[in-house]
Amino acid sequence: MFSHTPASTYEVVQATSQIKTPRWAKLSPNVTNLVEIANAAKEAGADGVTLINTVMGMVIDIDKRRPLLGAGGGGLSGPAIRPVAIRSVFDVYSVMPDFPIVGVGVLPRQKM
Repeated sequence: MFSHTPASTYEVVQATSQIKTPRWAKLSPNVTNLVEIANAAKEAGADGVTLINTVMGMVIDIDKRRPLLGAGGGGLSGPAIRPVAIRSVFDVYSVMPDFPIVGVGVLPRQKM
């Protein structure tokens, strides 16, 4: 799930309240306040959050002066988004230290 507002996140998580399996909300970093959205997921009954999805990006073909991807932009992932992912996990954990968080999108694993 990729919700971009606390209200829509709450609504979607709440709508799945009858499901017996664990419910995790996968949240996007492309939002104004990720902590509020994570908190809405928790209040609606999510068992945890997965942070983060890809970051919006674009590559331009400088010779043709247009995007390389047919749709224009795409999602950036991997080591390039490590600082964004770490910041996202840090921010949510700082406010909700007892709420389960899984960080994703930053492979390969490296020592820092």
